[in-house]
Amino acid sequence: MNTLGKILIVGIALILMSSCEKQEITSIPLWEITKDNAKTSYIAGTIEYLPKEKGETMFTKRLNDAFDNSEVYIPHINVQDSDMLLAMKELAIGSNQTLKDVLPQETFNRLSIMKNEWDTKTPNNIQPPDSVKIKLIFYLQDIAFHDNKNSFLFFQHWARKAMPMNKNISGLETWQDGFRSMGEVSLEDQIKFMNSIQDFDSFRKMLKGNTEEFYLKEEWLLLKDFYRTQFPFLKDYNETLIKEKHQDWAEKLNAAMDTSSCFISIDVTHLVGDDNLIDELLSKGYKVNKIE
Repeated sequence: MNTLGKILIVGIALILMSSCEKQEITSIPLWEITKDNAKTSYIAGTIEYLPKEKGETMFTKRLNDAFDNSEVYIPHINVQDSDMLLAMKELAIGSNQTLKDVLPQETFNRLSIMKNEWDTKTPNNIQPPDSVKIKLIFYLQDIAFHDNKNSFLFFQHWARKAMPMNKNISGLETWQDGFRSMGEVSLEDQIKFMNSIQDFDSFRKMLKGNTEEFYLKEEWLLLKDFYRTQFPFLKDYNETLIKEKHQDWAEKLNAAMDTSSCFISIDVTHLVGDDNLIDELLSKGYKVNKIE
C-alpha cells in the first residue's frame, strides 16, 4: 500500500473514533410521568458533583416549564418533616463513645494516619477520629463530601424557586430515616468501606471527577456501578438501601401524583439499572418517557 493510501486509512479511522466518542449532555435529563386520570408529572435526574458554572447552563425552557407548571416539588430529602435531634441520634455511635472506643486498634491507627495525611493536603474542619462520636460510615462520608461549595446545588435552586411560587414542598425521606437505614450497615462492613480507600485526597478527587464525567456523558449505568465500587455497602445492602427505598418512594409518589402535578428531583443513579425507581413507577401503571 502506498503512503497516500495509508494516510487515508489513518484519517478515516480518526474520524470514526471521534464520531463514536460520546458528546456531553447540555441539559438536565428529564422524564415525563403520565397515567390515566392523573396530572402529568416530571422527574429530573441530578448528581452531587457538578460545577456551578456548568449546572447553571443546563436549565432548558422545557425543564423550567415542567417545574413552573407543577404544584408540588419533591426532592430526595423531606426537610419539613426532618427532626435534627432524631437525625443526630441515628448518626451517633451511642453511650457517648468515640471511634477510638469501638474500632479495632489497627483500624483506628490507619484511620488516624489517613486523616492526618489528608489534613496536610486539604484544610478542613472535620474532627480527628479520637473525638468523633458518629458512626464510621458517616465520618467517612463527611470526609468524602466535605466542602462541596463549588458544586451546583439542585435542591437549593429549586427550593428557592418553589417558595415564592407557593408550591408545596415535600420529599421522599427524612434525614433521620436516611441515616437510620445507612446505620444498619454493620461495623465490619463500615471498616471494609474504609479499607477500600487508599487515601482521602485521591478518593475525593476520583469521586468528583468520575461522577461529573459519567453524568455529562450520559453513562449513568457506569456511574451507578462506580458508586457501588467506591461505596461497597451499596451493593452489599442493596435490599434495604436501594430496593426497599425505591418501593417506599414509589408509594409516596403514587399518592402525591394521584392528585397533583409533581416535579421530582433525585440523583440520576436512582433512575437506572437494577431495582430502579422508574421501574417501580411503571409497575404501578405509570408511563415514564425520557423527554430531555
